[in-house]
Amino acid sequence: MKTILITGAGGGLGHAQVLSLTKSGYRIIALDNREESLDQLQQDVTEAIDGPPNDGAVIPVKIDVGDLDALDQTVRKLTKEFDIGGLVHNAAVVHKMPLNELTIEMFEDIQRINAHSQFVMAKALSEGMKSRQWGRIVSIGSAMLGGIIPEFSGYLFAKGSLYGLTRSLARELGTHGDITVNLINPGAVTTRLEMEGWGDQWEAFNASVLEHQSIKRRVTPEDVAGLVSFLIDGPSHMLTGHTFSLDGGWVMH
Repeated sequence: MKTILITGAGGGLGHAQVLSLTKSGYRIIALDNREESLDQLQQDVTEAIDGPPNDGAVIPVKIDVGDLDALDQTVRKLTKEFDIGGLVHNAAVVHKMPLNELTIEMFEDIQRINAHSQFVMAKALSEGMKSRQWGRIVSIGSAMLGGIIPEFSGYLFAKGSLYGLTRSLARELGTHGDITVNLINPGAVTTRLEMEGWGDQWEAFNASVLEHQSIKRRVTPEDVAGLVSFLIDGPSHMLTGHTFSLDGGWVMH
């Protein structure tokens, strides 16, 4: 059974990815900082795959990925217990605010959680991927990198970092076998994180997204999970170093 590590596994995007990949026979190491979300995830997976409780399809790990030292130690310990062949990084924090209100502390916190953690995990997992000559790394970016919405400087700084990391890792790791590294830039996905981030402005934002999308329905976590599953489990062996926009035509590239 191949094992995939997924961060933000209890959130909207991660939850859908775990359900999709466990149905395809993968074991998931689910990282999240909320224990109640991990409990709900295990229950939902058990119901979805008709498996007995604690059958090992999901290994829950409660952790703050922004604590980079703890994250590094945890992932390296997990590599000794499991043959981890894939990594999907969803975990993120979002702060929408003017530049002069974004503190250095908040900015650094965003970078650690959204971007630096992916470097730490990819580094810890890369040796195993190279030795088995197989690996899949997927980062979740953002369609907002197109500069369509103001006051997300910290968030988009981090997401832009993932673009550079993706290209560099794809070039380096691909020389060691069937190891692919890709970035997905979802458009506006209907999740709890989105609604919390926009607050009382959410309804206006929702209407604006639908107005500008070519496809007049909102992107769902299941849409993103479908592309993640394809990049990990589908005929995607020659796709690496790419950025995939999944936004219903919200941002035309």
